[in-house]
Amino acid sequence: KYSGGGVNPKLHNCLIMVAIVTGLLMIITFEYEDVDSLTAWSLNFWDLFFKGKLDEFYVYTAQNVHGAVHRNCGGNYLWLLPLCIWNFPLWVIHTLSGTLQAANFFSICWTKLFWFLLQIMTAYFSGKICAILTSDENRTMWTVLLVMASPEILLSVGYTGQDEIAYVSLFVIAFYYFLKGCWKRCYLFMVCCVTLCPIMILPALVLLLVREKRIIRVLFYVSGTVMPLLVFEIVYRKDLIYQEVKHINDFVQMVQEMLQGSVFATSWGEFSTAGFLLCIVYFYCYFGKLPSEREEYNKVIVYVIALVFAIISFAMVNDYYRMFLYVPFLAVMLMTSGQDIGTNLFLFTGLTYGRAFQAVGNNYPKCLNSVYIMKQSWITALCDYMGKDKYRAGADDSVCLWSYMIRLGNVLEPLCLVIATCVTGAVVILFVINRYHYTKQYESKVHKDMVLAAYVLCMPFIMVSFYFMILH
Repeated sequence: KYSGGGVNPKLHNCLIMVAIVTGLLMIITFEYEDVDSLTAWSLNFWDLFFKGKLDEFYVYTAQNVHGAVHRNCGGNYLWLLPLCIWNFPLWVIHTLSGTLQAANFFSICWTKLFWFLLQIMTAYFSGKICAILTSDENRTMWTVLLVMASPEILLSVGYTGQDEIAYVSLFVIAFYYFLKGCWKRCYLFMVCCVTLCPIMILPALVLLLVREKRIIRVLFYVSGTVMPLLVFEIVYRKDLIYQEVKHINDFVQMVQEMLQGSVFATSWGEFSTAGFLLCIVYFYCYFGKLPSEREEYNKVIVYVIALVFAIISFAMVNDYYRMFLYVPFLAVMLMTSGQDIGTNLFLFTGLTYGRAFQAVGNNYPKCLNSVYIMKQSWITALCDYMGKDKYRAGADDSVCLWSYMIRLGNVLEPLCLVIATCVTGAVVILFVINRYHYTKQYESKVHKDMVLAAYVLCMPFIMVSFYFMILH
């Protein structure tokens, strides 16, 4: 149905393998501090589960039996449950061997492998969504590739080992079932998604408002999505330690900080840019007239969902491991619109690597730092073999890839400004030229295969640069 030529199958398979190998290399190279704590807390869960003492989770976590970096688990531990299930074999091994410390090569890799599998699942269902809307195998393959090789997702999954990919993958699956017309399955995955991260109520509201036009039913469904969170609060209402640590990851505070990330001043005071844009989107979803034809209806919903995630990702305050939230949905939107595929790929490549550049720079020295390479692993053994001990340095004396950018001196500030401007421009242009009923084509002069190769190969180049840095 869509024209524009296919991708070379051999090239596509090669690029997919490069993306997978890059992700696996990052898994076995880095040990960010948060993944140590996540692994330790998941073992805590099973320690208490078989003793029937889950009500003592926060007291037990404060004892830090398994060597977490953080003093306690922030917020409720419901967001840990998927990892707890995955790490059950790990708990069995630790219990049988008598190993207490969770921070070892096998344990950390096992935990991060779970996030990587969720990334693969996210890419898979993103491709299935594309297939629903286009029935075009090429665009389906491109969608999968864009998600698998995303530098922002690889930083979150492979470098920091954070759980963001868990709730994003659940929302992608929920969205897939929504477009398939399977509302019960969609709602079930939305409840799970919001339970893992309450901020996901923002895109969930889009699906609720376009489906339900009765306020009572909307409120009923919203109540259902937050019910597990409310039940948890009731059960642990008398837990003094939980009441203290839940503010570390407090939903209300998180929303407030995110909404204040971008504000504009008026004569009536300051307003949140993200909040204002979300209100417009919700108004359209509830009152707007959507196409009656199913395929066109789905395309509009894809556009709106991509827009909401773009608002969350670009107009709110996010840590660098949460900046990728928009990637799967924007990739689907670009691959299912009528716009020239080469233009979309070119802009998307510049956008994602511009964002990755910003992430590394804004979080210096946290991001891609020698402090966070996997301890007692192949990489430290290689460093020792070559007589390099940069990984042994403390935080103040460590080396980071951004240190090389700092050497640009006065050039760095205007460079960052140019990149930020280009990123903003790329986002705006993509949403303008890919909107519903927009017919004008902007044909790219760059071959699609070249853009895809550049998109996939940039992250391996960054990894090679990192290895050179710590071994030089």
